[in-house]
Amino acid sequence: MNKLKPVEIKDENQKSKIEYNCVICSEKYKLRDKYIILPCKHIFHEHCIKTWFKQSNICPICKSKIDINDTINEI
Repeated sequence: MNKLKPVEIKDENQKSKIEYNCVICSEKYKLRDKYIILPCKHIFHEHCIKTWFKQSNICPICKSKIDINDTINEI
């Protein structure tokens, strides 16, 4: 989990790129939320996906196996 790079939503422009809710917690993304982009390009709240990865190493959306040593890129 050390290589997952959280990104903070700093402004409305950045937030507008993430128009949907986190599928793990069903909450909308808000300013100052931290999120993580998986290699499959799906986005989740940092705390949600880290909790998820304690139980599973697959993406909750597309079911791709995630190598948690992958570097995560920003939007």
